[in-house]
Amino acid sequence: MARKVVPKPRAKATKTPSVVRAQRFELVDEAGEVRAQLAVRPDGKPGMAFQDPTGKARILVGMLEDGAVTVSLLDGRGRRRAALGVTTEGGAALTLMDGKSKGHALLSVTGEGDTGLGLGDSQGMGRALFSVHRTGAVALSLFDSAGRRRNGLALRTDGSPTLILEDAEGKGRVHLTVSAAGEPGLGMGDRAGSGRVLLGVRADDSAGVAFYDGQGKLRAVLGMTAVPVSEAGSGTAEPASALALFDRDGNLLHQVP
Repeated sequence: MARKVVPKPRAKATKTPSVVRAQRFELVDEAGEVRAQLAVRPDGKPGMAFQDPTGKARILVGMLEDGAVTVSLLDGRGRRRAALGVTTEGGAALTLMDGKSKGHALLSVTGEGDTGLGLGDSQGMGRALFSVHRTGAVALSLFDSAGRRRNGLALRTDGSPTLILEDAEGKGRVHLTVSAAGEPGLGMGDRAGSGRVLLGVRADDSAGVAFYDGQGKLRAVLGMTAVPVSEAGSGTAEPASALALFDRDGNLLHQVP
């Protein structure tokens, strides 16, 4: 005689809510310790925190009132060591800090494509800045312990490099460059930042050094010029070595030959 099979009743389907609303969510471990929190803070800003077994926050995720987003990484003592942020303008930045929360490195890019890398010392003072502009220009600046720029290296969009050395007052004292046409030049300035000596080689291979007074007026020229100084307007003379001296009004005082 065949056994009659009785069908088992189906388990009643549990309806999954499509929306869960709350002001705070907590995730706990097996011991009941809170390890993660998702909440809206009293100031109305949403945030998320991940905690270690001791209950200290180690990762913080938040959004500011203007819509900027931040992610912070904290060490075991609760000090922020790294931060990643995206601004409402489309810029992004990554900051690295030491155990005293002093910033040591900042990598950033603007929404327009300008990129920068800043490096700081143990006091949090910026000491080096490397940047690439959206146009393709590249620059490197070094700063002293007081935050004053002391030298700058740049590569323009036309391919010409420039090196500037500055004193403690921010005055340019040495300027070394090579133009896009391949003409090298070296300039030196006084404490007021005025150019006093200019040494250069032109594209026609003529070379010379010029001396200026504190008011920026030419006082002496020494070198090989394309034409003698006295005949510079004619353009008919052959290249020659020359020495020329000028007074404070720009008048020629003496010339050799």
